[in-house]
Amino acid sequence: MSTIIYNNVGPTPRVLSIQSHVVSGFVGNKCATFLLQLLGLETDPLYTVNFSNHTGYPHVRGERFTGEQLDNLIQGLRLNNLLQYDYLLVGYVGSPSFLEGLAPLIKSLREQNPKLMFVCDPVLGDSFPGETPEAPRKNVLYVPKEFPKIYREQIVPLADVLVPNQFEIETLTDIQISSYFDAARACRALHSQGVRRVVITSLHFGSSHEIHLFGSEISSLTSGEVPEQFIISAPKVESHFYGTGDAFGALLLVWLSRGENLTRSCTKSLASLQAIVRRTHAAGRKELMLVNSRDEIETPPALPPGSQITSFKG
Repeated sequence: MSTIIYNNVGPTPRVLSIQSHVVSGFVGNKCATFLLQLLGLETDPLYTVNFSNHTGYPHVRGERFTGEQLDNLIQGLRLNNLLQYDYLLVGYVGSPSFLEGLAPLIKSLREQNPKLMFVCDPVLGDSFPGETPEAPRKNVLYVPKEFPKIYREQIVPLADVLVPNQFEIETLTDIQISSYFDAARACRALHSQGVRRVVITSLHFGSSHEIHLFGSEISSLTSGEVPEQFIISAPKVESHFYGTGDAFGALLLVWLSRGENLTRSCTKSLASLQAIVRRTHAAGRKELMLVNSRDEIETPPALPPGSQITSFKG
């Protein structure tokens, strides 16, 4: 088993992770908190929903939290001088009032720490294959219809790192993506709103037997800067698992926090995630086997054979 030696002298970096919670399974904060803490970051989970299990099961019970409940929790942290964080990770949100309450919270956290890094997974929905190979993909919105507008106007301009899937970046930018040129253009649109790093976690063109991740990074918000961009392609595990986006966002935050550039951070995150997914698939399990994959999480393996990384100027 691999060993990581942590710095026991200085303060441990702190993360506020705002995502869903499930009693059973590994999605949202149940997934992210395990990964962040395993890799050495103190993590305070704040729940946006509290469900019995993820929505891939036939039955789900629980509740979605409101903006008023968010304000109440934040007030308690503020009164005790506990609202001090180095990193903010936001994933699935269940209600419009809660989502709208995040913008003032982010600004308040930045007042406490101007160097705060905000990693945002703008969970809106996804795109699924049609019933036949020739049929168009089906886009599914998971959240209330108000969410895209709230994200565009209030949340995205505050993000340092954005990790949408193809459907989500198309929804946020109104740019339909059918080529790498389109993906680069959509990323530039987000850069123009103040987002320095964008990772499209899934692209649905090219080989259907591969996953395609597209990253784009600018060093500053200076007008006219040409982004550093890259594509990572890797063999796909022919199965669907819940929580992979949550895991990727948490892993990406960890490697960025250690000073890795965006390309290396994405490569390490994807390598660990591929190992987790392959182990889960081989075992015939529905839930990600995170605990069993500790070694591959702490020390990311190489990407699977057949993977490719291509870098270029956007």
